[in-house]
Amino acid sequence: MQLQQNVRFGINKDYKYYLVDKYTACGIINMIIHRLIFLGADMRILIISDSHGKTENIEFLKGKVGKIDLVLHCGDGISDLDYIGDIFKCKAVGVSGNCDLFSREPSMVNLNIEGNMIHIEHGQRLAYRSDVDLISFAKDSGYDVVLFGHTHVQKFLNRDGVWVVNPGSISRPRDGYPSYCILEAKGKGKLDFKFLRL
Repeated sequence: MQLQQNVRFGINKDYKYYLVDKYTACGIINMIIHRLIFLGADMRILIISDSHGKTENIEFLKGKVGKIDLVLHCGDGISDLDYIGDIFKCKAVGVSGNCDLFSREPSMVNLNIEGNMIHIEHGQRLAYRSDVDLISFAKDSGYDVVLFGHTHVQKFLNRDGVWVVNPGSISRPRDGYPSYCILEAKGKGKLDFKFLRL
């Protein structure tokens, strides 16, 4: 597997968004990992997953959640990303999922938000692990938060200062009503998650 590193560059300062470096792994598995740093004051972040191209609930959500600084999408519906960013008038970051065929978006993203290391992937390799395995994965990898989707079912674990979160599906839930998550990041270790349904 060959790794190539691209040049460092910054993106629109209004979004407090900087791409530190980008690696492209070429081989049997196409995987791109971004490491991003978000700078600035407290952030209010909308976390969604599995929209599958159905944007009606996302439009409805706009009137419900108020001002958002960043949207994180955990895959399957990654083609909705630009539309989501336009609706919420903020940066939208996401990963490709198993249904996002031919997507050029990364399969994993690592973010540093207010000093908290946040890992996002769709979840094919995480979704069916035990709670203990999920927490161990996060701790062993140095993540404060692991976000994933794929199951269309909400999940949240908080153990030993580590969060593992699945916001469920915003369009095709398997556990009742469409769901999402709001994260308020106020500094290192100061994370307030709200798990909500439409």
